[in-house]
Amino acid sequence: MKSYDKLPTNFGAVLDLPMTEGIGTITKDIGGRNAVDHTATLTGPPTWTQLALNNLTVLSFNPATPDFLEIPAAETTDLDFQVQEFTLLAWIYVDTFTVNRMIFCRGLLNTDGWFFSVNAGRGLSFTTNQAAASQTTASSNALITAATWTLVGVSRYGAAPAWRYPAQGALIYKNGVMNGTGHPATVHVNPLTSARKLLVGIYDDEASNPADGYIWRPRILERAISPSEHRNIFEAEKELVGLNNWL
Repeated sequence: MKSYDKLPTNFGAVLDLPMTEGIGTITKDIGGRNAVDHTATLTGPPTWTQLALNNLTVLSFNPATPDFLEIPAAETTDLDFQVQEFTLLAWIYVDTFTVNRMIFCRGLLNTDGWFFSVNAGRGLSFTTNQAAASQTTASSNALITAATWTLVGVSRYGAAPAWRYPAQGALIYKNGVMNGTGHPATVHVNPLTSARKLLVGIYDDEASNPADGYIWRPRILERAISPSEHRNIFEAEKELVGLNNWL
């Protein structure tokens, strides 16, 4: 087992983009359980940026271009989640909330797949899609603060029993803390199988809901990580983006 896989919070990672390149038009995946290689192309492109605190390399997204990351559909067959559990994680820094700001997209509304975004009300929204149908779990409004680094996440529990996890099958997290005051879907029907590319920072049409600000280390795991794991990831990484110890 590689040392990456030995870290408990990395178990089940199928996509992990730490953005260490700092230059060029691609960023490489280091996830430990890849069925296929994932190489994300910088389209726009977003700008490589080093944070002043410790020179952490992140990407800056301009919505006017728009800027985004894309991985071809042929490389994302392992992200075609349907009945199984999965988790989406990313550090974001949003400049404006005038429209929904997409974080992850591998689907089309009322058609197939799934996506995760910051909505115009400054909350987080997770959507699963089927033919002529969709279900969305949203956090409380005003959850995300402008110009502030925030770890956002969602864990989708699939058909897990209601006595263990919420009946809707999805939980949203901010900075490792579950948001329980939002608007959960009554149930998340399994996403319809999808053969789409994975996009970070833009919707499927590569024009709508562009990211505005910074994104660092988008990750996808093929399991629903626990509340304590969400918290542990936040605690381990918060100082890298300049958050104080007491947060």
